[in-house]
Amino acid sequence: MTITQGLRCAAAAGAMLAGLAGGAFAQTNITVAVPNPSAVTWAPMWAAIGEGYFEDEGLILDVQAVDGSSSVLQAMSSGQAEIGAPGPGPVLGARARGLDVVFIYNLYPKSVFGLLVPADSDYQEPADLAGEVIGVGTADGAEVSFAEAILSGAGMSRGEDYTFLPVGDGGTAAVAFLREEVEAYAGAISDSAILASRGIDLREITPDEYLGFFGNGYAVLESYLAENPEVVEGFGRALVRGMEDEEAGRAKPLMDVVARLERKYEGSGHPKE
Repeated sequence: MTITQGLRCAAAAGAMLAGLAGGAFAQTNITVAVPNPSAVTWAPMWAAIGEGYFEDEGLILDVQAVDGSSSVLQAMSSGQAEIGAPGPGPVLGARARGLDVVFIYNLYPKSVFGLLVPADSDYQEPADLAGEVIGVGTADGAEVSFAEAILSGAGMSRGEDYTFLPVGDGGTAAVAFLREEVEAYAGAISDSAILASRGIDLREITPDEYLGFFGNGYAVLESYLAENPEVVEGFGRALVRGMEDEEAGRAKPLMDVVARLERKYEGSGHPKE
């Protein structure tokens, strides 16, 4: 997936908030790094942006889509992003390497990924993929650790019994199927929907015991949390309000939000899928 720049949703705080000297409601600029540009995957955040909930907390968000969870963690560790949305596998790997990253919000209590095969194929379980090439979005994204756990559970070893091939997300992954470069794909819910819209019907063969693995969530560095607890708390409150609106069907339709933000910040980019 090509790194997508410019998913900017800067929102200025209202006059009343701007008039408050200091305090928790002072305007604060934060960059949020997400591993892909799918507006569907990050719908609660976009709902909160569209409804002005981050404005209520005095936060100005600059949302940047990068190339997978590892890039999200790199942006956080280098100070280019205050908050990120990585997957659990890369987070555990980063902590093992000494990065003080912690989850602050579990966006997906169940897995957002699945092991997908063409609907008309003969593959019925992960073990059937022995000797095949499996597409992944990025070489070190969260989908890689998820798929590797499934295939390891089926008694297979990476490099010996199967191969991963980075083919990008969503629409770009469709090309790999059409060219018969891959026999399966480890992708997210949004990827499956996009591929279906391209005429590629997929079927999931993820074993039930892996569907309970939690997916991506929002994370910060422990050092940033210690220095900026009010920012993290404000981000969390706004996000919860966005999630509640999504669940209750109160949020403005996603494309309406996108259109409004596009008009307001013309030329700075917006979520595509």
